[in-house]
Amino acid sequence: MRKVIAVGALVSALAQVPTHAADLGSLLTNVDFSLTGYGTAGTVVTSTDSAVFIRGNEASGATKSFAENVDSNLGVQATARFNSWLAMTVQAEDSRDALTGVVPWAYVKLDPLDNLSFKLGRVEMPIFAISDSLDVGYANVWLRPPQEVYALSNLKELNGVEFSYSLPLAGTHLTLTGYAGDTVIWTQRYGQMNGNDTRGGELKWDTEWVTLRAGWAQAHVDGNILIENIPVGPIPTPLGPVTAYVPYNYYVEDVYSFEGVGALVDHDNIIAQAEWVKRYSRNYPGTVNATGWYVLAGYRFGAVAPYVSYARTDKYHGADYTAAGTLSDDQSTTAVGVRWDAFKSADIKLQAEHVNPQGSSGVSFAEVSSPLGLTPATPSGSVNVFSVTVDFIF
Repeated sequence: MRKVIAVGALVSALAQVPTHAADLGSLLTNVDFSLTGYGTAGTVVTSTDSAVFIRGNEASGATKSFAENVDSNLGVQATARFNSWLAMTVQAEDSRDALTGVVPWAYVKLDPLDNLSFKLGRVEMPIFAISDSLDVGYANVWLRPPQEVYALSNLKELNGVEFSYSLPLAGTHLTLTGYAGDTVIWTQRYGQMNGNDTRGGELKWDTEWVTLRAGWAQAHVDGNILIENIPVGPIPTPLGPVTAYVPYNYYVEDVYSFEGVGALVDHDNIIAQAEWVKRYSRNYPGTVNATGWYVLAGYRFGAVAPYVSYARTDKYHGADYTAAGTLSDDQSTTAVGVRWDAFKSADIKLQAEHVNPQGSSGVSFAEVSSPLGLTPATPSGSVNVFSVTVDFIF
């Protein structure tokens, strides 16, 4: 029944499209065009050279040598509004994260009824509390989102359709969002796979100073995964038999799911956030299944907002768990930082983190010489990470 209502609303909207040439000309000549942008310039250094500290699925990262690519990005968004119910948005971003495309947003938006909207094209799935502003550093109090949560999803951009309905409720808003289409799933260890028949939804309740949300997403996954360091041999050589280690591709099919709940508080000078997420698989729980959560608290002193956070991810350790080949492993991070709104449209942030991968590669480390950041690495112990960024909007 809900599908029938949604399709009916969409057909009703499309029926309103002008059919006469004069109306079309008026539509094109009265476009309200806007151009906005955002960016982050930053640098990161760590206390180890035994592994590279990365964010998401970056191709390179930081060691004891400073690295600028971990958090730096630049994005531009253009929106053309043709009338009260039709608009187009395109966003382009320069990012080193393999999970983020050059064009993460490109959609047509239809508003056929009050509080109801449809987006057709490419959108970012609302799988986190701050999915819409995840790449916009200026929009967030922290310098970097906790990787124990935000590096787990492996889902981001959807090519398909999204609808959203907002219901006013006693001075608050209850918003239901649903989406369906196809995506690409990136993993640090295995590279790219297809995410077909992707679908999901979010329920969000907004008050003046509290936001609560719950979301779920699922995709049918297939593709060739890269399994590195498969032993071959022994191979005869003039110096005697040796064993070679070569990459190996393996075709997989799976049903991949991701769910989470979160809360955001921004009241007077008090800032608080918390999220819990779960990643799970139908066919490969020992490789995929994991949970993650974080809590953050901060306080504004005028233009300065210090904050502290703790985050943790736990890998599934059931009977079919294998340490080798997992998408991620156990890790916890304690972070302290400060945001200074030094300028009208720019801030300066400092953050120090103590990352404990608990004797594994966790979710934040790759081999120093790893091409494309595909091979996780285990640092020699806990790692201290120091970062500074300048976020801006224009």
